[in-house]
Parts: sequence; C-alpha cells; structure tokens
Amino acid sequence: MISYLKGKIISIDNLSVILLASDTGYKIFLGNNLLSQIKLGEEKEFFTFLRFREDALSLFGFQNKEELDLFNQLISVSGVGPKSALHLLDTVGLGETQRAIVNKRADVLSRAPGLGKKTAEKIIIELKNKIIVTGDDSAPTRKYSEENEDVVNALVGLGYTARDAREALESVSEEIEGTDNKIKEALRVIGR
Repeated sequence: MISYLKGKIISIDNLSVILLASDTGYKIFLGNNLLSQIKLGEEKEFFTFLRFREDALSLFGFQNKEELDLFNQLISVSGVGPKSALHLLDTVGLGETQRAIVNKRADVLSRAPGLGKKTAEKIIIELKNKIIVTGDDSAPTRKYSEENEDVVNALVGLGYTARDAREALESVSEEIEGTDNKIKEALRVIGR
C-alpha cells in the first residue's frame, strides 16, 4: 500500500499531478482546492490512498493524515466512492465535514458535487459515533451556528467556493449580527 509520497511535481492537469519520487512518476488525484495551490517544479508531500480495481490503480492525495483518515471513514460507507469522498473534503473541508456529521447536518454534506441528501444522511448515520472533530488549519474557528451556515450557503449560491465563503465569514466582525448583515459584510471582504 502506498500511503505517503514526497517528491517533485513534474506535471499538473485539471484532476491530478504527477509526482516524481525516487525516479518514479506517480499520478495522484487531488481536490481542486489543493490542486490550485500546487506549482510545477515544487517539492510536495502527500498522504495517499491507493484504490485497486481490476482495471486500474488510482492514487488519491491529501495534505495531512487527518484528511486521509476521514477519507477512509467516508469510503467505508456503502455508496460513497473515493471520488465522492474527495469532492466532499474538497468542497466542505475537513473540520466542517466532521462538524456536519457530528451535528447531523446532511444539507452541509450534500453541497459536495454528486453527493445527494440520502447518501449524506447515510454518512451521518454510519459515522456520527466514530467522528472526533479535529478540524484543520483552513476550517473556520468561529463557533458553529446555523446562521453562519446560512451565510456560507448564500455565498456559495452566489458562485463562491465554500472555502472562500468560510474564509470571508471569518473576517466578518463578531459584533455584526443577522444573516443579511453578515452576507453584506462578507461580500465586502471578498471584494477587497
């Protein structure tokens, strides 16, 4: 099992990178957010999951072990494949996915492309007692609230990524109250 690779990025496309490690090139599928941070020629390291099928071997890459661990938990749920789990972590983020499972928020999980409400509910049922919220550096530090989730959903509805929406919300003063006021302020933050 290939669970960790470190090397030089020698190719980037819209779904994956090729990492040169020990004179071998490994094609690693990444989420869009991580992929957008990668530069050709830089040294990178990934925690990886190797998917074995009779017709193909596929490597999926993650920034840290916590993401890989949650990915493994997600794909243990029947009906959740590696691509769906990768999209979920990429769209919603590590900490927010953990909180959504613990707080039984299927609507948050179903924001990921290709993940319907029934599958989101199944994830919650199967994982709610197994998840420990560890968060991540890019997850919001602001206290989870339904109002803040509404702000993020509104910004996503306007075409921003969930990660950008959460980062903008983090910059909004905690003195500002009300969903509409938070949305307006978050849009000002994004516009800067």
